[in-house]
Amino acid sequence: LTRCWGTLLCCWALMGPHEASGPLDGELSVQCWYARGYETYIKYWCRGTDWKSCHVAVQTSDSEAIAKQSRVSIRDIHTFCMFMVTMKNLTEGDSGIYWCGIERLGSDLMTSVKVSVLPGKFLHESHWIFTGLRKVRGQKLRADSRVTVFIEQTVQILFMQQQFSWPLIQHL
Repeated sequence: LTRCWGTLLCCWALMGPHEASGPLDGELSVQCWYARGYETYIKYWCRGTDWKSCHVAVQTSDSEAIAKQSRVSIRDIHTFCMFMVTMKNLTEGDSGIYWCGIERLGSDLMTSVKVSVLPGKFLHESHWIFTGLRKVRGQKLRADSRVTVFIEQTVQILFMQQQFSWPLIQHL
C-alpha cells in the first residue's frame, strides 16, 4: 500500500505493482508511476518489510540518467511520470518486500512490491518482460489476467491524468 499522510490525495501520487516476479539468474523490471510535479524529485528502490527501515538499493539523481548499484538499476522517465527498476542475475535471496519511493520533505511517498524469484527454466523460455506498454526480447505478447488488469488500470489512470490520447494507445 502507498504510504499516506494527511489527505487521501497523496495515495494517488505514487503507484506500482503489488507483486513482481522474475526467473532465477534472469532479470526483473518494475515500473513505478507518479503524479505530475514529482519529475525532479529523487526516486529510489529499497528493501525491507517495514517502510521506515528499508535499505536503499539504488536511487536516481534529478535527471533521467540510469543509475546503477551492483545488480540493480533505476531510470526515471519524466515524460511518462514513471521510473523503472531493473534487477539482474536474480538469486533466491532477492525475494522479499521492496519499496518504490520518492524522497520529499517530511514523509517520503512509498508503495510496496512483493518480489518473487521463481525457478528459471520455464520463465527463461516463455516469459517476456513488460516494460511500459511494449514487449521486449522478441517474444509474442501473451497477456495473462494479471498483466491485462495492470494494463487496463494503467491506461485508465493515464487517461484520468490526461497524459495520453487514444491514438497513442492504439499504436502500441
